[in-house]
Amino acid sequence: MKHVIVVAGCHFLDESRYCDTAQKRLDAAEQLHLQLAAPGDFSNVYFVVTGDFPYQSGGITMGRLMLRHLIDNKNIPADIVFAGKGVDIYSEARLITREVSKKFGNKAFIHVISSDWHLLGGQLVWKYFFAMQRFDSYEFLPVEGTGGIRARVKSLICWPIFCAASFFGCINWLGARFEAAHRKRKEGFNLNGCA
Repeated sequence: MKHVIVVAGCHFLDESRYCDTAQKRLDAAEQLHLQLAAPGDFSNVYFVVTGDFPYQSGGITMGRLMLRHLIDNKNIPADIVFAGKGVDIYSEARLITREVSKKFGNKAFIHVISSDWHLLGGQLVWKYFFAMQRFDSYEFLPVEGTGGIRARVKSLICWPIFCAASFFGCINWLGARFEAAHRKRKEGFNLNGCA
């Protein structure tokens, strides 16, 4: 079985560096890889990093920056690392599950790595798209000790909204609005997501 490790991006420190939260998530991905396979064995692992938005318009995206770290600093082969599309939890989950399904069918085991506060509402969205693509094998791996008060409060506010959307069967409706509200990130995203 192929293991797909999805690592959520966070925010930039400047146009060429990402925050400590993104680094902790990448470190967790590396640790997971070592649990799944021997060092240097990439035969059953595939990595996906998120964050299809630049610090400034025209710059390198968060996902590409994280991808480069995995290839250049962790010696992960370039052909097993993919920078996912999407600008928020909804579009990332929608597009990444679709891409993984095209590549591996629904037989892959997907490991989603993000901060505990980010997965609070995010799990509902990912589970929705896992069901849409008929993925049965997945897990969420929360990284603790990241994010500040603003990030946690935003997640606490979004969580009941996504719960209600899930209950009433309108995650797509809500997600489309959520995605539209975050689409400007494609023009540049320099908000401190860890504050």
